[in-house]
Amino acid sequence: MGSGDNAKQVQATSGGVLSLHANTTAESAQALSGGRINTAVATNISASALVRDADSRLSLGADLVLTQDLLIRGDGSSPATVDASGNDIMVRHIRIGQFGDHGEILNRGNIIATDDLEVSAGSFAMGPDDNATQVLASVGATLDLHANTTASSALVTAGGRINMASASNVSNSVNVFDENSQSDMSEDLMLTGNLSIRGTGPLPAIVHAATSLTPGVSRSMHPMALRSCRGAMGLLTLPRLLTKMDF
Repeated sequence: MGSGDNAKQVQATSGGVLSLHANTTAESAQALSGGRINTAVATNISASALVRDADSRLSLGADLVLTQDLLIRGDGSSPATVDASGNDIMVRHIRIGQFGDHGEILNRGNIIATDDLEVSAGSFAMGPDDNATQVLASVGATLDLHANTTASSALVTAGGRINMASASNVSNSVNVFDENSQSDMSEDLMLTGNLSIRGTGPLPAIVHAATSLTPGVSRSMHPMALRSCRGAMGLLTLPRLLTKMDF
């Protein structure tokens, strides 16, 4: 695009390549069916970006700062890709894969999701300066939290897995739903809210605790609920569960 070109939405499809000018100010961008979009500055896209279908790509020439969502969804095991080129990504929701279709982020800087960071299929490891309000893993995905991650809640569904690295990774609630979904802890789990573990029928969801569970970070007498729905099974493995009776 030239210095005087502009559009509310920019789109590249079917192997086309669209390079944005530094003066371009679009609300949204879509790279579809193998299309590619190259940004030049952080102000190129303001609201949302969709990178969908195998080999579709969004390449960043500067930080990506969005008021809404970034969705990266390939086709089956063939991913759609964001090449961050060392730049930061700051969005409301970020979906790395969706509905079992893979997505990937290459050469990334820091990633900040003011709401959700979700991984579907594939795997993703959070870095020391990445963060999200809620972290999610679904459809067989593995999400590794960094010791510096400080999310309010974690959700694991459809056979996903979240591996925690420190007691401060999740502060409020953890929900592990559906068969073969799992959350592993390397340190204590200290929540102000609830831990819910619910499988599918006789097949359990699993929380594996290396140490212990406590009801609140400040021993504040918040109850910890271990919930299971009728006809569903949850499995909790740990040396000891601490409740308010222990204080």
